Amino acid sequence: MCKNIYERSKKLYSLISHQGIFTFQSTFFSVLGGAYSALGRQNKEYAIRAKKFARNQIKLAKKLQDPELECKCWIYYSEGLIQLEKFKKAKIIIDQQKTFVTNVLRGDPLIMSMCENAKMKLNAAINKN
Repeated sequence: MCKNIYERSKKLYSLISHQGIFTFQSTFFSVLGGAYSALGRQNKEYAIRAKKFARNQIKLAKKLQDPELECKCWIYYSEGLIQLEKFKKAKIIIDQQKTFVTNVLRGDPLIMSMCENAKMKLNAAINKN
């Protein structure tokens, strides 16, 4: 019986440790991605790096099985695409995330606002070109 409790405790500790590591990595990618995104307005190389950080965040969100975080990361990714003038792909992603927010996340107002903001950035970038 003690061995069974010990094994369960080890497994639980392992799960909690991994959760902490993933959370730290997600925060790390978010901070660096945001910084590169801000710099990406002036230099395409930084926009490319920001987009890569967003992809890494998406992978982590999938591992964490966190649909809200994954949705936010897709929006960040679309903003990187906008900076790189890949408007069609950005529009597809934004529209997919708006549908996801409506159907799965029950219209979460914060994430829906993020989608709307990304859509405005997209439209402004298209009109600028």
